[in-house]
Amino acid sequence: MPQPPADAAGRLGSGMVDLPAFIDQQPVSRGQVRLLLACAAVLFMDGFDTQAIGYVAPALSRAWDLPRSALGPVFSASLFWLMVGALVFGPLADRVGRKRIIVLSTAAFGIGTLATLLADGAASLIIVRFLTGASASAARCRTRWPSGRCCRSAASPGPSRWGG
Repeated sequence: MPQPPADAAGRLGSGMVDLPAFIDQQPVSRGQVRLLLACAAVLFMDGFDTQAIGYVAPALSRAWDLPRSALGPVFSASLFWLMVGALVFGPLADRVGRKRIIVLSTAAFGIGTLATLLADGAASLIIVRFLTGASASAARCRTRWPSGRCCRSAASPGPSRWGG
């Protein structure tokens, strides 16, 4: 059903506001820049966390006297829960709100990442990596796009809102 055209303030004929038109008419604000930087930081830390475990694997293998093959489950734990979290937390974010899920899961991701320091063996590290992977996935809030693109598209004026 086509919408009536919006006036200069972005209001539709029925008194409703055409939010995309309103955002398009506004200059990029400091809040939008902060939002985009926060999303970039979450995505950067997720990537760093995923790569860091591979970097420290030889040292863990020596320190815990483990064969390198024993660290395979450690690597896959985070990635497995990244997948599961994408399937679970995306729809949950649609119901309870993206902001709430992104804030809570980013905090859980940070706590989980710091908790890896307390791991004293492969089993405890696998558990921590499970939790870190799920919370990192929730921070991304995969529904239609990764959250970095959702944040950018929701807060950006012009064609970039729709990935153009």
